Amino acid sequence: MRTQHDPSYARVLLQALAQLQPQVEAGPLPGHPADGPVEKLAGDALAVFGRRDGNGRIGRMLVTLLAMQSGLLDLPLLHISARLEKDKDEYISRLFKVSTHGLWEDWIAYFLHAVETSCNDATAIVDRILALQTSFRERARNAGRSARLLMIIDALFTKSWTTVAEVQKLCSVTYPTAQADLAEIGRAH
Repeated sequence: MRTQHDPSYARVLLQALAQLQPQVEAGPLPGHPADGPVEKLAGDALAVFGRRDGNGRIGRMLVTLLAMQSGLLDLPLLHISARLEKDKDEYISRLFKVSTHGLWEDWIAYFLHAVETSCNDATAIVDRILALQTSFRERARNAGRSARLLMIIDALFTKSWTTVAEVQKLCSVTYPTAQADLAEIGRAH
């Protein structure tokens, strides 16, 4: 039996995904919804891992990736697992009822509500990050800081860390100037 640290997991899953990609790109297959490429992908992921724990996370990750592929999302900001973890008992109960009573519609409604809530959560987080960026920019501007510092602040909101060499290149300044600019941002914020 393979362990979760076995690197062959990744290779096998990537092979399964590569084989399935043309079907996903072709769109839904006619017939029963369980014959569609999304369901096939989820089934392949379950078969690859063959474990009860972890398969749900893989499926939820695939939902996000498929939403990106279809153009519904630009970035992988949807974190369905965080929402479902808040209601783990209900999540497990509803899954069990699908197995025991065939309550697919209830499960789908529950899951779609979780997706909607996750979207709202992601939107709120992005709004808070943008507000923080605006606040940093306003504080730098009000303190009479240079336009260079505003560029650096904006760069830090596209990537959460930087180096002196990257700031030097971004702002076309000397290494000591870039170092001083980063130190000033550190003191001000």
